[in-house]
Amino acid sequence: MQPTSRAAFTLIELLIVVAIIAILAAIAVPNFLEAQTRAKVARAKADMRSLDLALEAYHIDNNGYPYIVDSNGLEWQMPAGFPPGAGSSGPGGLTTPIAYITSSLPDPFVLNQAENPAMGPQGKPSLYYERLGFGYDGAGMRWDDNGSGFRAVRVCVDGNGTLSGTAPDFNTTDISLIPARWVLFSIGPDRSHRVYNPDGSILVRSRFSVLNRYDPTNGTVSQGNVLRLPGGISYP
Repeated sequence: MQPTSRAAFTLIELLIVVAIIAILAAIAVPNFLEAQTRAKVARAKADMRSLDLALEAYHIDNNGYPYIVDSNGLEWQMPAGFPPGAGSSGPGGLTTPIAYITSSLPDPFVLNQAENPAMGPQGKPSLYYERLGFGYDGAGMRWDDNGSGFRAVRVCVDGNGTLSGTAPDFNTTDISLIPARWVLFSIGPDRSHRVYNPDGSILVRSRFSVLNRYDPTNGTVSQGNVLRLPGGISYP
């Protein structure tokens, strides 16, 4: 009786299949990660659009924009209720006592610090908000800039007043800076408020400098922050 032959893959055929799978994975994985980044940018922009509408509705009712909170030196946050330590005094925030929005909106790029200690402090997880006016520190004390009565928020502009100036960093004495009523921002895919030099030194501290605005044409994980300013102006 003749032995029955069995069909099987040769070693070369198996290696070819493995190579094809590796090539497909090398193509698919970066595209998947870029799709995740694009989705987070789109979410941040949509949430900031909602906050824009809530801020303007708040302004109509209260003739001013909500206060801000600087919690223990971390970045300024969108208020939810009343000023810290102020009980029920004041006009409140965007969720209390009137719900201009139903809840604080998270920044999709903020990392969980317990799981990512090497990233350093990123502040609280909400989208960031800065305004031209007073705010409160973590102890509930009102603060301002050098006793001037308010804290300025400034963005870079050129001589025509457009938001594309070339000032590299925050400087309240620079004539190329003008105050904005408020600014909303996400820290962006690079997960940093600042721009760093290759040697690790800080190039730009300003969160709104033209050198610190997210630009997807520089790569999906580009340095810079996602911004929204009054009038529906946003970057990108």
